[in-house]
Amino acid sequence: MDYKILPPSVDKSQAHRYWDRFSAIMEMNVQSVICQPEQGSTITETPQGITVKGYAISGGGRKIERVGKYIINPFNLFFFGH
Repeated sequence: MDYKILPPSVDKSQAHRYWDRFSAIMEMNVQSVICQPEQGSTITETPQGITVKGYAISGGGRKIERVGKYIINPFNLFFFGH
């Protein structure tokens, strides 16, 4: 059985038309996406920090151990592991 991620506009009745166009997740390297803040957003740090939301998936039976986030400004590089 293959597990695939199809475009959000494809519903269950249309999946068969797109199935062969996409690789199975099991064949993919780790992929991650930041959903919030959106690209081009201005980020203002608060005393509570900065909220970043997204997801990561992997293939080949591997699980995601942690996700690291980097914030780069002209003077510093910050890494936040989670």
